[in-house]
Amino acid sequence: MFSISLANKKKNKSDLDCKIIFLDGSEETFHPSKKSLGSELLDLNFAFIGLNDEQDYFGLEFDEGIQLWLDPTKEIRKQCHVGPPFKFKMRVKFFSSDPHNMRDEYARYLLVLHLRDIISTGKLKVDENVGSQLAALLLQSEFGDYVSRQHTPAFTSTFRFVPEEQQTEVFEQLVLNQYKELRNRNLYPAAAEKIYLEKARLLPDYGVTFHLVKVFFNFFSSIFVIKFY
Repeated sequence: MFSISLANKKKNKSDLDCKIIFLDGSEETFHPSKKSLGSELLDLNFAFIGLNDEQDYFGLEFDEGIQLWLDPTKEIRKQCHVGPPFKFKMRVKFFSSDPHNMRDEYARYLLVLHLRDIISTGKLKVDENVGSQLAALLLQSEFGDYVSRQHTPAFTSTFRFVPEEQQTEVFEQLVLNQYKELRNRNLYPAAAEKIYLEKARLLPDYGVTFHLVKVFFNFFSSIFVIKFY
């Protein structure tokens, strides 16, 4: 959970209620003024989590029936119509083709958090082999070297690495085996995350967002409408 805090009290009754869910799953409500631009909420978001560099990779997403990005140049209340509170998720907006070119170690860590989320929910597909390797690197980054008495199958099963139907006992054992193999490589968190990003960027759908499309045909005028969800 992000630990940086800001004085964040509502100064005026007309101030907005904007709830942001961060990449680690924690959340905070901010109260920008009624006519604040999207850029002001983005600034509050980045200041709260302590991201000072490479902010352009990230954005705030909100749901208006379809997923939209908060426009920094427009007033918040003129973009968001569901609320209050207006709800946002911090997400990766632009994926670097080579994450190692990202200068800021913290920005790379946030990219790892985003990838972990979209892999665990099935938005980014992985096969059993690559999925278990990535999961093992997450464990290495968070818990350090494998210790047999502590890192058991029961321990591994407490985490969601891939969608439920994919995370079988066989998969969890593969994760544990991969984790064991990392113990003699002296991988500190940033090094484990670097390898994680190197493997993740090679996934066929890395950086791709899929939309469900419904097509309605008008046979009289040969016109069709495509709706994105």
